[in-house]
Amino acid sequence: MPTWAPFGLQIYCSGHSALTRSLTREGIEFAQEDNAFLRIADLARAQALADGFAQDDWHWMVSPSAVALQQAISQLVGLQELQPRPALQVS
Repeated sequence: MPTWAPFGLQIYCSGHSALTRSLTREGIEFAQEDNAFLRIADLARAQALADGFAQDDWHWMVSPSAVALQQAISQLVGLQELQPRPALQVS
């Protein structure tokens, strides 16, 4: 969150940990170093799992908190209450 009004919020999510859990759950062997996969036994299945991760389905959970935080900070610094943005930006 930036320190200037209107205090926009961007959220970045890495799917590596989710893919790691999915590969483990399905018993697919892989080698990982930090945030990089060095080897995946079933690359086609790993890609199918990654393609299935929801990209926009979590906005309903994050948006209300983001709007409340944005409004609270605006009130703290003496700005008028800001109108919520139409949607969060996903990168």
